[in-house]
Amino acid sequence: MNRQQATVLRRWLCVLALSWAPVALSATISASVDSSSLRVDESFHLIFEADRDIEAEPDLSPLEENFEIVNMSRNQDVSITNARVTRRASWQIELLPIRAGTFTIPAIEFGSVRSNPVTVQVWPAGLRSADRPSHFFLEVEVDEDTPYVQQQVIYTVRVFRTVNAIAARLSEPALEGVDALVERLGEDSVFAANRADRRYRVTERRYAIFPQASGTLVIPPLHFQAKVIERVGFGLSTPDTVRTRIIRVRSEEMTVPVLEAPVDTPPVWVPARSLSLSESWPAAGPVSVGDTLTRRIAIRAAGLTAAQLPELTLELPEGMKQYPEQPELKNLAEGEGVTGTRVQTTALVATRPGTFTLPAVAVTWWNVETRQTEQALLPPRTIEVTDSGTVPAATAQLNPDTRPGPVEGADTTAAYWQWISGGLALAWLLTLWQWWLDRRRSAAPDLAPLRNPAPGAKQALAALKRACTDHDARAARDALLAWSAAAWPQAPPANLTQLGTRCGDGLSVAVDDLQRTLYAEQPGRWNGAQLWEQAKRIELRPPTPATANDVSLEPLYKARRDELSRV
Repeated sequence: MNRQQATVLRRWLCVLALSWAPVALSATISASVDSSSLRVDESFHLIFEADRDIEAEPDLSPLEENFEIVNMSRNQDVSITNARVTRRASWQIELLPIRAGTFTIPAIEFGSVRSNPVTVQVWPAGLRSADRPSHFFLEVEVDEDTPYVQQQVIYTVRVFRTVNAIAARLSEPALEGVDALVERLGEDSVFAANRADRRYRVTERRYAIFPQASGTLVIPPLHFQAKVIERVGFGLSTPDTVRTRIIRVRSEEMTVPVLEAPVDTPPVWVPARSLSLSESWPAAGPVSVGDTLTRRIAIRAAGLTAAQLPELTLELPEGMKQYPEQPELKNLAEGEGVTGTRVQTTALVATRPGTFTLPAVAVTWWNVETRQTEQALLPPRTIEVTDSGTVPAATAQLNPDTRPGPVEGADTTAAYWQWISGGLALAWLLTLWQWWLDRRRSAAPDLAPLRNPAPGAKQALAALKRACTDHDARAARDALLAWSAAAWPQAPPANLTQLGTRCGDGLSVAVDDLQRTLYAEQPGRWNGAQLWEQAKRIELRPPTPATANDVSLEPLYKARRDELSRV
């Protein structure tokens, strides 16, 4: 072959190579689905496989009309056979149907290459027939179809499933219509149940809803989403490939009409399933003027929050003061609903001796189960308050088991008991005589030290000024008692209440404010400016006979007074 013929041959070979190149370089892309029949709440995978690696990405816009694109991934497979390298590519698109129906996924373009169309059948959500059972569905209900305003409504949602799932997520109720408060009740409960002759694993969650106005309460559908793990093989993957499928289900919408409170109910509307009152007092013991009694009244209601419980207004007889504390509010959210508790603590102080009757405490409420008005009641309570200077009469009662045994001779026995009776009478007379002397000493307390202060009074007033400047309530209490002890060395006040009875109105009010701060379980910041302003111009009035009795002796219940001094 000459040179000219070789050149012609090379040209023909180039032409043939160029004519075959499009065929050799063109790729084939096949489309398939892992499930051609599914429900509207189940995702499926659309799989594209190319017989060679191509650079173009698929145009998925034709899918958006009927499907939600959840996820997309791309895989490349490289194999070497007889020194020949082969590259292939695949795409996996996870789709979630938007509606039910029969849909044809059109040919998807990868640059200049197109895939084949695929048809899928999408069934409506909900329970299926026996041949196509549902793996997931939701069930919701309320315990009250027509509740009253502010009445508790228990909203229950149950998630039914037959397969295990991961990344499960349930939406929270987003109420519409009337304003309402929502409280989740306890932890989720898990149990088994049958539906449509099929065994399901059920997860139950409960909410307490409190509508704040009458009207229509709308509970929109709740949405549940989870991922199901599957082992499948498709296209380029091996048969052991693990893949997840998204499951989405929704509940039904619920509409609840809310009624107004009945017209014949009391002004304070308290709708509950049950309501009770209880109270507690300090340990039994003598009560003297100036002693503090701490009364705790608790309201407990099933089906109400603590904020819905009424505030108690306690009426006291004349001669008693009360220092209420901030109420304690507590909610217990359990499976059966919310139980609210309101504890109201009040410090009671008697300013004079006598018999005091605390009125009954009543709360009128509406029983939502019987739909009738009921009343919870604490009966009246009577308190005996003695003068802090009163000494109780001495009594002697011998226990029959501990009486002296008989002695020989009736005359000797009679003389023995006469001596005992005489000794007891003498002791009683001495007690009365000492009490009378102490009352004489305290009948007119010496006020001179207030005009010519004793050395201790000056230091106490200086300490009081520092305490008021620092707003230190306890230090102010100690300084006041120290000053009063120096002012009345013969008959010092036992507590701040007795001191207040000897002071002018301005200082008495400031002392009451100090006591309210000291008696509170969680004291707030006390401002000492008022107390010091009044203390700078102290004007003490001579005590009345009743006041003199208040300070004549140590209080009978000394332990209680010492406890208050340490507050």
